[in-house]
Amino acid sequence: MCKAPFTSKRYLKLFADTTSRMAKELTTVWRESSDSGVVTADIADHVQRLTLDVIGDVAFTYDFGGMKYVERSLQGDSTKGNSDKLMEYVNKWTGHVGKLAAPWITEGVLEAGTKMGDPRLTDLKSVIESMRGILFKIIEERREMVRNNDPDVPEDLMTSLIRIQAEEGLDSFSDVELWEDIHDVMGAGHETTANTLATALWEVSMHPEVGAKVREELETVLGKGPNSRLPSYEDWEAGSLKYTTQVVKETLRMYPSIPLFVREVGEDDVLPGGYQMQGGDVVFMSAYALGRTERFWPEPFKFDPERFANDEDVAPYTWLPFGAGPRMCLGSNFAMMSTVLQLATILHDYSFEPVTPNYRSSEQSNIPRLGAWRGGMPFEYDMTISFPEGCTLRATPN
Repeated sequence: MCKAPFTSKRYLKLFADTTSRMAKELTTVWRESSDSGVVTADIADHVQRLTLDVIGDVAFTYDFGGMKYVERSLQGDSTKGNSDKLMEYVNKWTGHVGKLAAPWITEGVLEAGTKMGDPRLTDLKSVIESMRGILFKIIEERREMVRNNDPDVPEDLMTSLIRIQAEEGLDSFSDVELWEDIHDVMGAGHETTANTLATALWEVSMHPEVGAKVREELETVLGKGPNSRLPSYEDWEAGSLKYTTQVVKETLRMYPSIPLFVREVGEDDVLPGGYQMQGGDVVFMSAYALGRTERFWPEPFKFDPERFANDEDVAPYTWLPFGAGPRMCLGSNFAMMSTVLQLATILHDYSFEPVTPNYRSSEQSNIPRLGAWRGGMPFEYDMTISFPEGCTLRATPN
């Protein structure tokens, strides 16, 4: 049922408007941070806070205060903690889940780990209970608003799920089930999108010619100066942001948010290479390795958005950042749209350059390891790609 809002044109349009508006808030905070508007900062941190604000608004109309935090940090506020408790809990949760490998963290595992005194599982259980307490109160208030046909009920994912359930005559979603859907969207939708944005901005900073081509497209589609506008759902649907989309696709080829997919074999089968599989076998598929296989991608370590100029040139099942088949990511269309619109908004307003002298482009540093590239992008993988030491770039207003 959670799939419906992410395939509905009505909801996608609402979500697109939110996405572009909030990305504009980030560039406005940057521009107003000094007379010049030039910012040197951990861009990965800023876009993490942006995407959490976006997913909070899209999922249940909640303001995490991410842009306020960015504004304070640029003004030299030394406050380390988050002003919002739910943001603090979400950040702790994503950190724990990444380090502990999410697939095996069940309620039973959390309970057993707590009884055994495992500090990480004990803390994770406490964080989840705290998040539930806040979300359950919001769910209760929202059910009441929908039940009373309150004209001020927010149009978001939570409301849509409650309404779909009522319209289709389904048994009532329990608060726990609603919580699970919402917190899954929060976990999957903000960190992965943020890290894709950060990696895209890093690659654009290393390839000025790519940034120039993106800006040319954006100025053509969105206009220049005071007469410009924000990118919209209609731009996405019409394919007007073609090259910007190519940049996102190339970023996901080289740096898929999820490096490994785990699947269980349903019945005995033989893979194309002749390898025999038995029902019940567990298969690991690496989107990271697939995207760097020279047989499918010539010069695989070169960042080249032109690979995606024509979709028919991409061999089937060689670009799989969202998986494939019946277990493919339900929110893949929303994720792509959201990432493209945020990247378009940011690059329309700002240009980027690296500030670390020994940073090199991906094709100059072509010996990857599971972690930071030597001399290249400072990333690592746990459950998702991340920047443990940040991703510092200089952003200059266009």
